[in-house]
Amino acid sequence: MQTIGERLKEARKRKGISIRDAAETTKIRADLLFSMENNNFNEIALPEVYLHGFLRNYSQYLGLEVE
Repeated sequence: MQTIGERLKEARKRKGISIRDAAETTKIRADLLFSMENNNFNEIALPEVYLHGFLRNYSQYLGLEVE
C-alpha cells in the first residue's frame, strides 16, 4: 500500500508538474510540498490544522480523492 507522500508525488509526476509550479499555484511553500511527498510530516513545524489544510488543498490540486 502506498503512503500519502508516495501518492502525492506519483500524481504530481504523472501530471508533469514540478514542485515549483505546484508551489506557485497552490501557494504552499515548495519545502513543505517536498516534505509532504517524502512523508516527513514531523519536519513540518506547523499546527496540525494547517498541515491538514495543506494536504487537502494539495490533494485537490493533484486531482486525488481528499478523504
